[in-house]
Amino acid sequence: MSGNGGGGGNYSGGSPSFDCNSLVMNTQLASPIPSVITTLAKGDVLDVVLVSTTGPVQAVTSKGVVAGAILTSGIGQLIQCISDGHQFIAKVLDIKGGNCQVLITHV
Repeated sequence: MSGNGGGGGNYSGGSPSFDCNSLVMNTQLASPIPSVITTLAKGDVLDVVLVSTTGPVQAVTSKGVVAGAILTSGIGQLIQCISDGHQFIAKVLDIKGGNCQVLITHV
């Protein structure tokens, strides 16, 4: 009669099969903007912004300036969570030259 509902983490509408509140990603900004990265320091907090319903996802300063893009495994989960109304920040962990390492966490 009834079986186990498989699903394997897939979602189509409704609630995702993962917890947006506990989503954490450690990644390097993609396509960092050099003139913005040089103004950042370890510990700075960037807003994580979804540009359109399918991406891209960007890290933006408090002044609204794009620092770089967020491209990482699990980006689909992040996009889904933001689309569902969740907010995330990207905390600067390290800057070496033009590379900027960030930790993305739920607000």
